[in-house]
Amino acid sequence: MENIFANPVLKIPIITEINKMRKLLRQLTIYLLIIFVLTTAVSIVYAKEITDMTGKKVIVSDQITKVYSCSPPTTFLLYTIAPDLLVGKNVPVSDKERPYFSKHFKSLPLIGGFYGQGRTPNIEMIIKAKPDIIITWSWNRSAFDRKSSESMEKLQFPVINTFVNHISDYSKVFLFFGKLLNKEKRGKELADYSNKVVIESETFISSIPENEKPKVYYAEGKDGLYTESSGSMHSELISVAGGTNVIKGEPKTGYGMERISIEQVMIYDPDIILTREVSFFKIIYNDPKWKNFKAVKNKSVYQIPLSPINWFDRPPSFMRILGLQWILKCFYPDKYNKDLIKETEYFLKLFFNIDLSENEIKKIIYSY
Repeated sequence: MENIFANPVLKIPIITEINKMRKLLRQLTIYLLIIFVLTTAVSIVYAKEITDMTGKKVIVSDQITKVYSCSPPTTFLLYTIAPDLLVGKNVPVSDKERPYFSKHFKSLPLIGGFYGQGRTPNIEMIIKAKPDIIITWSWNRSAFDRKSSESMEKLQFPVINTFVNHISDYSKVFLFFGKLLNKEKRGKELADYSNKVVIESETFISSIPENEKPKVYYAEGKDGLYTESSGSMHSELISVAGGTNVIKGEPKTGYGMERISIEQVMIYDPDIILTREVSFFKIIYNDPKWKNFKAVKNKSVYQIPLSPINWFDRPPSFMRILGLQWILKCFYPDKYNKDLIKETEYFLKLFFNIDLSENEIKKIIYSY
């Protein structure tokens, strides 16, 4: 038999075919390697199954780098743990708030969210931001909150549901976000502080006789005649601090701010009036309609501190942990001995990483 490899005429095409086969094998090897890498990458990126706060199982990235939060309470809470992960704001940063927030946060696009009557996020901007996860927030898991969560599910990004039913839940939420975002140490630090404040406050309030616990009216609006009932999340701190909200019952809507007449408030004649409206606080002591109220006569009308964000409400954020201590000082000035200036200094350093002077802190608490 003829040795075909010895035949120079036949040798060239055979070598050419062998080279082609080698080239194809190399290409196939490269393709298989690419497929392996991509498959492995996907399995790494989406390798973690978590259980959100409503019990739902969700597959999320092992390394979350972009987060969109649907409402201010969780957006601000996430800011304290991992501010650089946020992809957008729900509301503009006001001039009063600007000194307390990072340059990165202030520069974020305004995406909007679910935080009041008729407000919804900009879906196009969410899709453009391509968040690794979307965070929703609820109070007592209302129908509106469930609807908000369902609308976010349609965007095909992993949706994490969280809730706060009581101020004591903040420690759980900090721990949850710490674990979710691989910031366990930071989450525990904030959770431990929150839990300590709640326990200390409960211990203090248990020492107060019932007849010394004040009747309280929460005044909203420029004329002070919008308010929140005792069942509203917006007035929770009143009962948590041992006070009695003179407006009883459940809120008519989740948004709150229910109208009331001054005659009704007069019947209740509260010991203390709280207000977040600076304009109302400035007129109440000189307004003849309010001059005969017990709280006005006793100089027991208090302007809620509003910086870095509201300490009491709107949004009902983690700032209520500091707000609880402020309210205890308002309710029981002769018995609650905590140094509010030092506590505020510590709180703002811990949660916002900002250092303020004593005068700057006094301006936040007492300048109104």
